[in-house]
Amino acid sequence: MSFGKMNSLITIMSKTPSKDEDGFVSVEEQEVIRLKAYKDEQHASLKWVNMATFTSANATFTFRKVPTIDITSGMIIVCEDHRYKIVSVEPIRKMYLEAKAEKIEPMNG
Repeated sequence: MSFGKMNSLITIMSKTPSKDEDGFVSVEEQEVIRLKAYKDEQHASLKWVNMATFTSANATFTFRKVPTIDITSGMIIVCEDHRYKIVSVEPIRKMYLEAKAEKIEPMNG
């Protein structure tokens, strides 16, 4: 992976539940990290055809691993005004992480 291809600025968010004084639970999003990544959207390549039967992911983000931060499934990636829910995270050569993510469509109504 060359650094020249990592040209998409992404923000990774985590969801944390919080309880108010009346006992109601709401989910808040907190920014975990902002970094550059290589983004690959779903298209008719051999890679995506092979993945289609195993996952609902329609985007892959590859970025540099930060040793002090754990990126896990369920976190949200914000990229170019779109939101993606991380389905799985896999290490690549101990230096990078590949996050497979599913695009979250906004609700109409």
